[in-house]
Amino acid sequence: QQHYLYYWYNLSEGERYALANLAVVQHDPSMRPTFRQLQRQCLIIPSNSGYRYLSSALRRFVRGQRVNNLLQIEPFVIDLQRHMVTVAGEPLKLTKTQFKILAYLAQRQGQVATNRELEEHVWQDEYVEDPQRLKAAIKHLRRALGPWARYIVNERGVGYALRVGRQ
Repeated sequence: QQHYLYYWYNLSEGERYALANLAVVQHDPSMRPTFRQLQRQCLIIPSNSGYRYLSSALRRFVRGQRVNNLLQIEPFVIDLQRHMVTVAGEPLKLTKTQFKILAYLAQRQGQVATNRELEEHVWQDEYVEDPQRLKAAIKHLRRALGPWARYIVNERGVGYALRVGRQ
C-alpha cells in the first residue's frame, strides 16, 4: 500500500486519470506519451489488446483512489469527461439518458434518488411528471447493463439507487 501511495502521489493528474481509466483511454493516440511514461514507471505493461496493470493488486489500489472526472464504483468506471462507462473493464454503449441516470445514481453512492430528483436531473427543462418515462428509461438502462443490472435497485414508491456488491 505504501509503495503504491508513493507512486500515486508522484503521478500527474493526467497520469492518474489515464491509469484509473485504462480501459477507455488506452486507444486514444493523444495518450501515448502518458502511457509510455506509465510503462517506464512499471505501472502498466503492454498486452495483446493494449495495456494492462502490472498486477491485480495495483488495479485494486487504483480503483480505490479518487480521480477527477471519474467515478470508480466497482465494477463500474464512469468517465464524466468523455461520457463513457466501463464495467469490469469492458466498455458499455449507453444512450445520453442512460448515462445521466447511471452517473447520477453513482454520485449518490448507494443513497436512494427519488423519482422526481431523477426526472429533474435527466430531463431538466423538459421535466414533466411521468413515472412511465422514468420506468422505461430505467428498464432500458438495466437491459444495457446486462448482468450488472442487479445493482440498480428500486425502492418501491421512493426511487432508485445504485448498490454495488449486492447479489
